[in-house]
Amino acid sequence: MKINLNGQTLKQQINAELKYHIKDPSFDEILPNIFVGNYAFALNKKLLEENKITYILNCGNGLKNFYPKIFKYKQIPLYDSKTQNLIQYINDINNFVNEGSINNNKILIHCGEGVSRSAAVCLMYMITNKGFTYSKARETFEQKRKGCCPNNGFVSQLKQKSLELYHKI
Repeated sequence: MKINLNGQTLKQQINAELKYHIKDPSFDEILPNIFVGNYAFALNKKLLEENKITYILNCGNGLKNFYPKIFKYKQIPLYDSKTQNLIQYINDINNFVNEGSINNNKILIHCGEGVSRSAAVCLMYMITNKGFTYSKARETFEQKRKGCCPNNGFVSQLKQKSLELYHKI
């Protein structure tokens, strides 16, 4: 049993994290092998393993990665704020998801609740790497995961990127 500096077991640490977040795991497969979910899912080792997740893109600022010996992690420190710059992370997002896609690895993109930051990151990947316009990406995403609600700042950046790449939203 692993104990941290505060004398807590891993289970106690995870329970402490869940106290401030939705406790029921939530996740959906948006594209083949690309899942979006909440922090509770990202903390549930059994569910991650059952769903054969091997790569985890953590989009929460301050959300911890608990299983680095089991899963490959990438941290994108996003705040759910309309002033947060998402564009600066395009290369990190695309490189990590593309690396994970090699050999059909399953990738989880998560934030706290799985509705704004992780949705925006997945939508950005769809727009910049899979050829989706913003409208098509959003439509496809919402067919798979209800409650997609990126903040207005993220939506503006996603639409701008769609316009730059495809001359349409």
